[in-house]
Amino acid sequence: MKSWNKKEKRNYFIAYTLLFSIVMVFVFGIFAYYKKDMIWKEDGLKQHYISLAYFGKWGREIITNIFVRHTFQIPLWDFHLGYGSDILTTLHYYVIGDPLNLLSIFVPQAYTEDLYQALIVIRMYLAGIGFSCYCMEMRKGRMAALAGSLNYVFCSYMMFGLYRHPFFINPMILLPFLLIGAERIFRKEKEVFFSLMVCAAAVSNFYFFYTLVFAVCFYVFVRFYTLEGSHSLRRLCSVVFRFAGYACVGVCMAAFLLLPVILQFLGTSRMDAVQVHPALYPAAWYQKLPFQFLLPDKLGEWTNLGFTAPALFAVFVLFGKRKRHTALKVSFLVMTGMLCIPWFGRALNGFSYVSNRWDYIYAGLISWILVTVWEEFGELKQRDGIITAVFCGIYLLYTVTKANRELKLWVFGIFAFTVLSAYAISCFDRKNGRFRRISAVMFCTVFVHIGINWVILLTGIGNGRIGQFVDAGTAFCRTTTSAPYAVSAFSNEEKEFFRFETDETTMKNTSALAGVNGIQYFWSLENRDISDYLRGMKLNRFRSFNYSNLDCRTFLGALAGVKYFVQRKSDVLPFGYEFKDTVVIGNRGYNIYENQYALPLGYTYDVRIPNKVWQNMDPFERQEALMQGILLEEGAEDIPGLQERVPLSSSQTLDYTVTCDDGAVRLKDGSFDIRKKGAAVRLSFEGKENCETYLYLRGVDSDAESLKRDLMMFEISSDVSHNQMYYHTPYHKYNDGQRDFVIHLGYHKEAQSSVTIKFSGKGSYRFDEMKVVCQPMDEYPKQAAALRECRMENEQIGTNHISGTIDLPKDQVLCLSVPYSRGWRAKVDGKEAALLKANVMYMALPLTAGEHTIELSYRTPGLYAGVGISLAGIVLFVFLWRKRKKCEKTA
Repeated sequence: MKSWNKKEKRNYFIAYTLLFSIVMVFVFGIFAYYKKDMIWKEDGLKQHYISLAYFGKWGREIITNIFVRHTFQIPLWDFHLGYGSDILTTLHYYVIGDPLNLLSIFVPQAYTEDLYQALIVIRMYLAGIGFSCYCMEMRKGRMAALAGSLNYVFCSYMMFGLYRHPFFINPMILLPFLLIGAERIFRKEKEVFFSLMVCAAAVSNFYFFYTLVFAVCFYVFVRFYTLEGSHSLRRLCSVVFRFAGYACVGVCMAAFLLLPVILQFLGTSRMDAVQVHPALYPAAWYQKLPFQFLLPDKLGEWTNLGFTAPALFAVFVLFGKRKRHTALKVSFLVMTGMLCIPWFGRALNGFSYVSNRWDYIYAGLISWILVTVWEEFGELKQRDGIITAVFCGIYLLYTVTKANRELKLWVFGIFAFTVLSAYAISCFDRKNGRFRRISAVMFCTVFVHIGINWVILLTGIGNGRIGQFVDAGTAFCRTTTSAPYAVSAFSNEEKEFFRFETDETTMKNTSALAGVNGIQYFWSLENRDISDYLRGMKLNRFRSFNYSNLDCRTFLGALAGVKYFVQRKSDVLPFGYEFKDTVVIGNRGYNIYENQYALPLGYTYDVRIPNKVWQNMDPFERQEALMQGILLEEGAEDIPGLQERVPLSSSQTLDYTVTCDDGAVRLKDGSFDIRKKGAAVRLSFEGKENCETYLYLRGVDSDAESLKRDLMMFEISSDVSHNQMYYHTPYHKYNDGQRDFVIHLGYHKEAQSSVTIKFSGKGSYRFDEMKVVCQPMDEYPKQAAALRECRMENEQIGTNHISGTIDLPKDQVLCLSVPYSRGWRAKVDGKEAALLKANVMYMALPLTAGEHTIELSYRTPGLYAGVGISLAGIVLFVFLWRKRKKCEKTA
């Protein structure tokens, strides 16, 4: 087919824009009817909305530094991200690297929700533009390209991605342009375009760059064997070498972001997932797969298909043609097979847990099949038509017998209409315009099916997911009336560094916008040392990338520098907190309590805990030990002034009696046989006064029904508290191997006497050990005072910089409650000093007696090296580009 001229391209883009706009007006009409914004209540609000608003705030600060303060300082570290985190590596996954997000710099936070939704629409539009450009590059027909682009843009992957994780749309924009670049390398025309697209993909998102690399490799391999010419090993090696060379140039140009992010990714604990991966999905998954091809519903493990009926018809036509399109047939069979085997979902998810987030590639393949076969809808020979009809009949019969009653009408009706229309026109219309009429019917079906899928996805007719979105115009209010803003209002005169802790009711990550230091964290890339520390303390309700608080555990809060505790509903407080005020933000009231024994940013030790002793401690001994001595990394034993001593432990294990619900629970061989959902057991004991009381469940295991759901939940209540515990079984994607849990039952002056465990499902529950532990608070005030006695003063926290002074009567180790990172550098009295990892997650500086000036500076690990590589890559890119231009002039 001939290439498109300028007029054809212009008319095409006008038509695409018009049709895309009609669909989006319809979609936003549904949202307007239900008074919702296109922001998911969970990750959409807590991660993507907040990260976009933060990115705008961060960008404005950089501009202010350059043009107002004339400092050219780029903030790289922020204590408002969890305990403190690198900005580039934490937020690259969400916003940094996508040029569209630069618009947030010019949009105030109050209007971020409008920008958020506008960017979703722009990304979707660009994805269709990209697919259209690929069709132009491959010289396909305009009607086919238009239908394929709409099928691509409005597939189920896009529908789920746009409201759950908007940046999941980005690889759908980049994929077609990468394939255009690949075609140009094959044709030896403007090859540097491929390097440019590789750079854009690597900068955009490291995770999807990984899956895009797979897509391009698969495409290049298939195209190599379909193009004319020699298919020898020598020529294959030559092609691979050329692609690798241009790809390396693109990767080098992206190294300024890609290298730091990869270094951070390799240092996270999410790579340690120990999920049990079955060889196959459950039988129900495969039973639903055929009709999910046409429905906008999640099949499980992020498998989203939801294409239009003509796309499925095109697949059947493809296989009905016996001797054509072999490469497309093989590609379809291979990718469908990959979709059906969990191992590939895990492999393309970085060998973490099983997730088919790569199925946007599958959407591209199906859409391309639709484009390729489109022009052959009216050219089916009799035998090919019969084969296609058999495929269609089998599918319709399967749909009628297997789909649930609510979905039969949609799937059967729309697909039957497509098939019957095509065959009716083919059989009874012998005029020359037959193809145009089939094309018109197919196109109308594509358009109508897209609208039907949106109705099914959002409204009560189908999945009714509209309820998962935030109410229109409330995102800004919900974030700015959260607990961090109450702390900010209360502590605006505060000069010294502090952190705050809150209960489970506040929204995560809002500290980043409020500008206060919390301990909540809900970002995909995390600091392994923090995870190791919290996991070692057997913290309840903890995931490596998602944690809310320290479960009101007094020792842990003190060590983290927690000065304020904020409550809305819970009555449980750590020891030593006094009520200060009730702050009302919007219509929400927050009670603020102050820690009377809060530790500063820098406090000192003169006792060191032996590493071997630490390894044998239980979590109660560990948290109390760190109030008496410092734990240093292996190899840092010979520190002057430090005495090695085994800390004292005051925790006491209590005897208890077990009472089971009659007829619902049976205690057998140390296991609880739960015969009724919601059954409970009660542990009765004689507690201690002035203690924190804990329930310690070690070695949790079960063969309960909940194991099949890969999540076990326990409700645990005592005389003064109500708590929940979640255990991710080996079948859960977030399982990290943790089977030991410490559940804090609260501090109380009077002795507690019982704890009740309520089980979420029937089955047998086992614990290697179940203990009730009391930890007295008698020595805690003295321990906190000893750590505060020699502290860092005159704290100054600036952009990537911390400074302070300290006066020591003897040699000691200064512990800084700053999460350990290789990016920190220290100077003591102007001289370089080695920073040590201390207390698993913090930093330490050995100091001699006397007065000292402490300076800490931060630089993202790998940033400078990445910038150097990027500069070299840009030079090489310019050289190749100029060389190509020179060759074109010579030709």
